Amino acid sequence: MTGFDTPFPVIAIVLAGLAAIGWTLWKRPVVAPNSAWGLAALRAVGAMLITLLLLNPFVSRDYPDASQFAVAVVGDVSRSMETADLPDSQTRLSLLQNELAPDTSGNLWARLAEQYVLEPSTIAADWLAGADWAPRNGDTALGNGLNQLLNSRSPDNAQLGGALLLSDGINLQGERLPDAAIAWRDAGVPVTVVGIGEPTPPGDIALKFTNAPESAALGDPLELQVALNNYFGEARNVEVQLFAEDRLVETQAVQLPAGEESQLTFSHVPEAPGLQVFRAMLKQPATGDFNRANDLDYAAVDITMPKNQSLFYLSARLGPFWRYLQQALGEDDQLQRQCVIQTGPERFFRQGFGEEDAMDESTAGFPESAEEFFPHAVLVVDISAVSAMTPEAREGLREYLLRRGGGVLFMGDPNAMPDDLKPLLPVRDGELGRVLKRTPIELAAQPVFRDADAGVLSMPPGPYLPEETLFFQPADLSLGVRVAAETESPGLPVLTVHAYGAGRVAYLGTESTWRWALTSDREQEQHTAFWQQLIAWLATGGKPRIELPIQGEVVDLGGPVALDIDVRGSDFRPSEDARIRATITAPNGDVLPEVDLLPESADPGRFAGEALLESPGEYRVDYAIEFPDGETLQHTAYFAAHRAGREDEDLRFRETALRDLARITGGEYFSWEQIGEIDELILSDAVPLREERTYWTRNAAFLLAILLVFGIEWFWRRSLGLR
Repeated sequence: MTGFDTPFPVIAIVLAGLAAIGWTLWKRPVVAPNSAWGLAALRAVGAMLITLLLLNPFVSRDYPDASQFAVAVVGDVSRSMETADLPDSQTRLSLLQNELAPDTSGNLWARLAEQYVLEPSTIAADWLAGADWAPRNGDTALGNGLNQLLNSRSPDNAQLGGALLLSDGINLQGERLPDAAIAWRDAGVPVTVVGIGEPTPPGDIALKFTNAPESAALGDPLELQVALNNYFGEARNVEVQLFAEDRLVETQAVQLPAGEESQLTFSHVPEAPGLQVFRAMLKQPATGDFNRANDLDYAAVDITMPKNQSLFYLSARLGPFWRYLQQALGEDDQLQRQCVIQTGPERFFRQGFGEEDAMDESTAGFPESAEEFFPHAVLVVDISAVSAMTPEAREGLREYLLRRGGGVLFMGDPNAMPDDLKPLLPVRDGELGRVLKRTPIELAAQPVFRDADAGVLSMPPGPYLPEETLFFQPADLSLGVRVAAETESPGLPVLTVHAYGAGRVAYLGTESTWRWALTSDREQEQHTAFWQQLIAWLATGGKPRIELPIQGEVVDLGGPVALDIDVRGSDFRPSEDARIRATITAPNGDVLPEVDLLPESADPGRFAGEALLESPGEYRVDYAIEFPDGETLQHTAYFAAHRAGREDEDLRFRETALRDLARITGGEYFSWEQIGEIDELILSDAVPLREERTYWTRNAAFLLAILLVFGIEWFWRRSLGLR
């Protein structure tokens, strides 16, 4: 729109201007013709410029008055928006959150906020005001939410001039989206829509264990088969990882033909007995995979002790103990036996290694790593050998108990135990004494000699310490220790046991039990029964001290997730006074606040706690367990979380529905890839407008033109001798 902003009549200014131009052309100066017409033309142009200056012409444009209305910015925060079908596995919701973050420069929110007053709100199962873009549970009610937003306006609110909706178009309940669009059209408010999602056919890579045995023998190769189904319309390359608890076992890459199933076989040799949970998972989610819940699977396998087990004896002292121990264990083919006995500097007697028993002057002495202990179910260790081991081998003993869960019997002077390994012993200190007379020994029914009441060990006279026997009398027992055998009077512990890590530990204060085999046939039977029961108890491994019900489970995110744990103390009894904290790591790597687990009075040994989780995927829980005696254990559990409900059944992007919404309301549709092009929105015709005028003559260029014309004309006249 153009016009003139002058206090004088426009026609008068125009006539005066024409008259001035006509007079200038008629009244030319008396000079050469070319100069006369040039000077006349300059004066005519000057007259025209003066005429325009008096008319004061302008161009006006009407702009929406942003101070008089608001624009609703609506974000779809339903759970379907967590679908990661955008490039680089970006979720729909993360794109929305990035573009609507109010403190980010250059994003969609920042660009629109320069022009409009923005009112943020969200839609999931219902409509909520405010800029909280966190995901919410419930079936999406997109139509209901739009109607609630429209009906929420009151006279106290600024006029609604337009709306911007960012959504994937999924509408599962309530008002149909076309009906909601008609309501907005009737209200005269256009809705600009940004569709977030990929309009590609739904695809899925599904992973599942198809052959995982319920049990397997420790030390034997274990084969696990995984099936992969490709529901995409094209071949996909994926990598599958197999974990044993939290240790990566193997990674295999495979190309999956479109619409077909492929099989992978993993082989693993378990190192520890007990329930082992294996995890197979895709290393990276496939782009466009709409169902991430089946990108991993769990298989629980009970790793049992093999029928043919092994005992390993270590000592740095010569003596008759090893010969009589083998005699007590008899000709049992299912218990292999090996020994390393140091007989001198760099001289060792080795037996049971598939070689001729001999004095070996080579460097083949005591083990130097944990792997050399792991094949054995029981270690019988003279503390004199521990002192001669390398630091790596001593740490291997600890690892054997923590990870392998085997049984260890220590004998000898407890004071000679290296300081770093003293916590392994059930006794802290010992005093070497001598038994002057035959001293009877009482065996406890639990936990070692369970059948003693019905066997030869219970027949009087029972086991005893022979006269003139050296005997290490414990001066201090560890917390949680149980006494399995003690003298009748004054009740001194002879055999003490406790749990360490996943294993069982016993300490025997004397080696003189071999003298039972020399006294009589019945005492020889007692010697055999004592050692067979003790070795059998150690060989069975520790009952799991930690049981994690959530390990390998798939839980629903619809409610709190139980983090319960069952704990046994070092005395093999359910613990009630441990302190347990659980730290959860979410699928995106975020570490959630610690959860303190509290003991359940109705279920001794169980500690309960729960957490509210939000995102689907695999979670890791690290349990830190502290016992009153200072012992600490660390355990890790993995579980998968998903949502059960219609919101997760069909995650296809509804582009057509969103285009119809924009078209019916008079708005405009943009795909998520065009979001950087949105600088302004289509607004209601009823929004207040503000006029903005641009004056042609109110600028330096116009004034410079006037000065230039009259300046040239004056200079030319002076040069011709005219006034």
